[in-house]
Amino acid sequence: MFFSGFFAVALLAEYATAKFCGVGTSPVKSYQPCDVDQYPAMDAACKSIGGSVAGHLQEQGNANSNCVTYCNNVRTGGHDITGTTKYNEHWRLLVVDPCRDCPYCGYVTD
Repeated sequence: MFFSGFFAVALLAEYATAKFCGVGTSPVKSYQPCDVDQYPAMDAACKSIGGSVAGHLQEQGNANSNCVTYCNNVRTGGHDITGTTKYNEHWRLLVVDPCRDCPYCGYVTD
């Protein structure tokens, strides 16, 4: 009984301290780099939910390419936030995965 109770407490402690991660995405625009408009808006959204920005990626190649912000160390999951930037570009931040499932979680650049 003690042994199984110990694991139950350990499991609860893991979930109590669990952090979550996710990504913000916004379509790449040929007329401006991501860091001019999209990254600042998505970074602010990440920080507004208690997250840390873990980096950025500007995808290349086609019309479906995105500006990507990696958001991690968020205390709770289930965030699905959308918005527009100051230049009226749409973005979405989705934070639902536990950090153990994100290879970038834990690395902080801000």
